[in-house]
Amino acid sequence: MPERARRARGRLEIAHSCALSFGLAAVAGRLEYGFLGMAVDLAGLGAALALSNIFTVMLAYPMVKRAGSPMAQASQGYLSYGFVGVLGNPACVSVGASAAMGA
Repeated sequence: MPERARRARGRLEIAHSCALSFGLAAVAGRLEYGFLGMAVDLAGLGAALALSNIFTVMLAYPMVKRAGSPMAQASQGYLSYGFVGVLGNPACVSVGASAAMGA
């Protein structure tokens, strides 16, 4: 996922978690709990966004330029690495964000 999209997702998640934390605190009748929930949400979000880069570092694979194509493609035998990276990033984010959702 491009860095720009990752930052946009982070900004949206911060606004969403702030609204959710203070909304749940208002329903509970204790608005001060919104600040505590927001701190847990931000910690979980930071961990989730950091964990989402794990496949970028661990699963680096060689790229080659093939004749007739201006785009670099994965070398032969490494096509599944890109697929695992695409599916692995949302999986890592969901694991990291589950702590914030449970709080």
